[in-house]
Amino acid sequence: MSYRFSKKNVKKLYSEYFKIQCKFEYLLIKYNSRKFSNAEAAEYFYQGLFRRIQILARCIHNIFRICPPDQTARLEGGSLSDLDINLQSFVFNIFGCLDNLAWVWVKEKEIKNSYGTPLRISEIGFGEKYKTVRESFPKSFKNYIERKNFEEWFSYLNSYRHALAHRIPLYVPPYNLNEEELAQEQELRKAQIIALTNYNFEEYENIEKKLNSLGKFIPWMIHSDKEDHRPCIFHSQVISDWKTIVQISEKFFKLLWKE
Repeated sequence: MSYRFSKKNVKKLYSEYFKIQCKFEYLLIKYNSRKFSNAEAAEYFYQGLFRRIQILARCIHNIFRICPPDQTARLEGGSLSDLDINLQSFVFNIFGCLDNLAWVWVKEKEIKNSYGTPLRISEIGFGEKYKTVRESFPKSFKNYIERKNFEEWFSYLNSYRHALAHRIPLYVPPYNLNEEELAQEQELRKAQIIALTNYNFEEYENIEKKLNSLGKFIPWMIHSDKEDHRPCIFHSQVISDWKTIVQISEKFFKLLWKE
């Protein structure tokens, strides 16, 4: 697979990227002094949601700094690990933002289960399975989060979050090979082992240079290649995820404070 952003799309990505810090500061200024009747709701809002939103903004900054959208060369090992760390933190905190919104709502509105008792931890969340929470939302907001495109987005997020937490952590492959290059790599690796066994370090280094010339860098993140999931071109995905979580949050704030 070959993938490169066009110059036009790189420009669009940077245009959205430069808006992120301003948007975070706007939200902070507008909602930093809001009052809650429930202390736990206030903590989930200020120490949970807003701290996560700040982390999201910083992760995107780091992702674009480590690997600009027009990156074509392979990343060095340390940079690649830093990129993985920021993408993993981003995905985890996007998911966490949704959970924080659910907790704010449940605590501030004192949502109870069908028996009239407080919801258990396992009953609080934003996903489709948290029926009591979803049914407690006003119809307009409930309809908004049950739209097909939102459910598809949440399904992608759920897949990546659970893989990260429980199975295979998200990562960016250092390079991608076609079938011909893969066969070349296998032969070169064998030759490199022979060179090392014979203490032929000059030949070893020459083979290493050939290996480094194979393949192309693609800006995508994946988890297990054995599972049925779609790799994500991460620059556009983190921008899209950021805009989605901001939109959901703003609609939620209007709901919470009846703006």
